[in-house]
Amino acid sequence: VGALLGSSLDYIPALALALLLAGYDYLAVFKTKHMVELAKQLDSRGAAFSILVKRGKDSIELGTGDFVIPAMLSVSFLKVSAYYALASLIGSAIGLGVMLYFLQKKKTYWPALPPVVGGCLILLAIAYFLQLFF
Repeated sequence: VGALLGSSLDYIPALALALLLAGYDYLAVFKTKHMVELAKQLDSRGAAFSILVKRGKDSIELGTGDFVIPAMLSVSFLKVSAYYALASLIGSAIGLGVMLYFLQKKKTYWPALPPVVGGCLILLAIAYFLQLFF
């Protein structure tokens, strides 16, 4: 799905969609809390649309969108250059790693898209400025 969206959208609409979804994810987890309730209900029914990451006794559930959106961004930037696609992918992975670190420390619900999209944008900005000067 991420590859299909990324190949269908240029990088600016893909970034706009990612930012909108990251904002929605933040609101849905921290403000309205409906995403937390949805996750609990799906988990209790055994119909989870998520990926379970286990570490010892702890586990973290990531929604499929948390992987689709970074894939979409990487594929849409691949149309510009492999350099930006790689920066997008690495930034998303760093954002995911930061989010997993905080999840492990806080043991609560966190939206994954804001740090994932944020990491992507930060590394894309760094890649852009590195390309300007080197």
